[in-house]
Amino acid sequence: MRVLKFIGWLILWLTLSASVMVFLYYQDAEVFLHDLAEGKDQTIRLAKGTTQYFEHADSWNLLNVTVIMSSILLMFAANDLYIRRKFGSKKEKKKKKPTSKGDAYKTGIWFLRLSGATILVLVEVVLLCNIWIVGWSLPDTYTDASDVPEKSAVLLLGTNKKLRSTGGENLYYTYRINAVKELYQAGKVSSIIISGDNGRDTYNEPRDMKYDLIRAGIPEGLIKLDFAGFRTLDSVVRLKLHFKKEKAIIVSQRFHTERALFLCRQFDVQARAYPADGLPTMNMVLRELVAKPKAMLDVFVFNMQPKYGRIPDRKPLDLNQKEDQLKLTYAALLFIAALVIAARSLKNY
Repeated sequence: MRVLKFIGWLILWLTLSASVMVFLYYQDAEVFLHDLAEGKDQTIRLAKGTTQYFEHADSWNLLNVTVIMSSILLMFAANDLYIRRKFGSKKEKKKKKPTSKGDAYKTGIWFLRLSGATILVLVEVVLLCNIWIVGWSLPDTYTDASDVPEKSAVLLLGTNKKLRSTGGENLYYTYRINAVKELYQAGKVSSIIISGDNGRDTYNEPRDMKYDLIRAGIPEGLIKLDFAGFRTLDSVVRLKLHFKKEKAIIVSQRFHTERALFLCRQFDVQARAYPADGLPTMNMVLRELVAKPKAMLDVFVFNMQPKYGRIPDRKPLDLNQKEDQLKLTYAALLFIAALVIAARSLKNY
């Protein structure tokens, strides 16, 4: 019985750990499958890519990790309690069985409880992160260009002009161009920064968007290009550090501007969003469900840096400061409470 429980724990945690590492290193499943097909050495690349995520973590990230992990432990214990109460009566009815079958049954119930509580935690964390980011974005999102409060720089987030799958028109691209045009015609544009990917000689999002904005009647002198916008985080950080902009209007589809506004808040950029038209596909919905928690991990856990440039170092936690003492005390108490409650929950396995 104990051996089976140990094996169950091991399989579950190894699977979860491997999934997390693969997710952190490979943001696109197609890249992962392609690398596997090419026979590349995944172990070394995966280990190197994963450790790089913690390269810039500081004392604030350590504090955040403590709070996050404590909260997850509490959620796990709560989910486990719910499952035990929901299905406990059924388990009690089947207790009187032959020893061997009874042990196998108990092991199966144990594994189902553990898996169920863990899956519930993952779902809850993903949903909470999405609700938090979407909720934060609502007050600063405008659907009418004339309602945008003031004239400001526009951060146009890049995308491919053509669909990668078919080579046809990418409507997300077209709608973003139209949205910038609407802001310009409403007198809300002081400058336009197009931030996108130019990682290959044959692929240049900012250049393509610039030409189409000029064709739409926007003066070339207003347009600046950021060729290092490999991710939304890079675009937001470089907006402030490289282009010296403290305020901006974010233009992309709504599911994207929600995440961009969250990042702007974290890096002290006063931003508003003017979402372009375009409903998300099912693939995009699933991607954003994961991308929003990933954005929170980048900020709160990893202190992620742009590919080019570096965010100024934060002032470290100071034990002589009363405010920092309170934060550390809160994190410590939460951690102790989570361990006690989780330990009591695990006693029932």
